[in-house]
Amino acid sequence: MSSVSAPPKRAESIKETLHEPSRTKQTGSITVIEHVLSRLKDLGITKVFGVAGDFAFPIEDAIVGFSGIDWVGCCNELNASYAADGYARIHGIAALNTTYGVGELSAISGIAGAYAEHVPVFHLVGMPNLSAQAAHGLVHHTLGNGEFDFFHKMAEKVVCASAIMTPQNVAYETERLSGRRSTTTGLSIWRFRQMWRISPS
Repeated sequence: MSSVSAPPKRAESIKETLHEPSRTKQTGSITVIEHVLSRLKDLGITKVFGVAGDFAFPIEDAIVGFSGIDWVGCCNELNASYAADGYARIHGIAALNTTYGVGELSAISGIAGAYAEHVPVFHLVGMPNLSAQAAHGLVHHTLGNGEFDFFHKMAEKVVCASAIMTPQNVAYETERLSGRRSTTTGLSIWRFRQMWRISPS
């Protein structure tokens, strides 16, 4: 019996075109965002407000597939940041998700307001993948100068704590940021470079 090879697999979603595909079906490992969502759920977050955006698709896909946390789509990022702020004022804590660059800049007024009012909101920002950043590539949503931490530096002025998550630091940074929420009121920005795997610890 001869074997016939399957045709090459096409990308099933825009996520696989823009980012390395996540392998969420493997046993014994989870993605960075799955780890973070698990911790956010432990803190009582049941909804993440946001606007779909290409660099944030892996985060949004993970939210939609994560039991116990709902995705709440908004008209624009500023509305999403104010929705998260209002939700946190009623429920004690909230989360927001935007894409890199234009999305996070659109939300920054709401983020700064939450910070000024000591309202705990976690902001999840999807970033370009590591290979584009390492190559200092010309990528949309950037300033075209190869600098990928510019927007992160801007946002650091109006948050109580922030981190760029990687597989190497996700466990530590998740606990550090969630600890800041429990010891001070305010807001954290969590940024994700892409959907890397981590081993559960």
